[in-house]
Amino acid sequence: MNFNSIRRIALALPFLSFATGCSAGPLCKSLGDCGGDIKNIIGQWTSDDANQPGCLDTPYFQGTTLTSPGAPSDNTLYGRPSPTARQTPPEATNSAWCAGLGVTADPMDPLQGGITFLFEDPNVTQFGELYNADGTYQAGFTYSGRFGQWYSQTCITQFGFNPYNCPYAQNMLTMVDTSGTYADAACSPQNGVCDCAYGGGAQHLAGDALMCKIVELVVTNKGGVNENFSNFVCEPDPSGRGGCLCGFDAHFATGEKGYYTYDGVNLITHYPQGNALRYASKQVVCQQGDTLQITGFDGSYLLNRPPVRTFTLHKAAAATP
Repeated sequence: MNFNSIRRIALALPFLSFATGCSAGPLCKSLGDCGGDIKNIIGQWTSDDANQPGCLDTPYFQGTTLTSPGAPSDNTLYGRPSPTARQTPPEATNSAWCAGLGVTADPMDPLQGGITFLFEDPNVTQFGELYNADGTYQAGFTYSGRFGQWYSQTCITQFGFNPYNCPYAQNMLTMVDTSGTYADAACSPQNGVCDCAYGGGAQHLAGDALMCKIVELVVTNKGGVNENFSNFVCEPDPSGRGGCLCGFDAHFATGEKGYYTYDGVNLITHYPQGNALRYASKQVVCQQGDTLQITGFDGSYLLNRPPVRTFTLHKAAAATP
């Protein structure tokens, strides 16, 4: 062995030591692999999320709320062009991290192009599988979580919205309010900000609180929320940096159906139908009575859908004829 060969091995050893010494293994440990009789596996299985939630294995999930902002995604990276190879990425611009919110100066069309909600992976709050005797199956997740998003004053006012112009703010407040709460609002300059009195003059919205309430009403009542995004609430950012800290619920249901095979030992393979981009997925099972433990085969995600690797399911009661 020559000197160069010895040198290459010596240089590699610290990296090998680091890689093996710091590896903690997968976050989600495999569940049972005892298999089971296919006659007992056939049927409908659902999760018991309150007592046995599935195991999420991802470094990116960190839920955010109004009171606990956590670590929301870096908006400066959203919607930016991909740089040419070996060139420095472009500097962040207001349009890159504000483009998701387009509150305009037009009360008749106050939400330009809707809103883009940014959030990390939601929790999987429900999972179910149905195996039929004819070799077909259905399966799916429900994802949900509450998240927070900060919008600076620049974000909010970039399309002409001016919460400090009192006649304009009063018009916006009453036009986007569908509840009638602010129907009698009267706005006037007070101490350098716009103050809106409502409820017979007994209640007030002023400054950032007024700005955030109008943003909340615009998004909520002018097409910004739907079955996937709801309960949008905005408050002045308590950290003192200005702008609004807004919270919303994200809720998605995703499912698939197709054909499955069982190897007779402990491995079920799913072959989803109707979507050419979906690949077959495998899961190791252990069925004992009315409990079915499932683990993604060889460290894979269940149904190839991150971030879930394991789940404990329970058999649903058979429907009464």
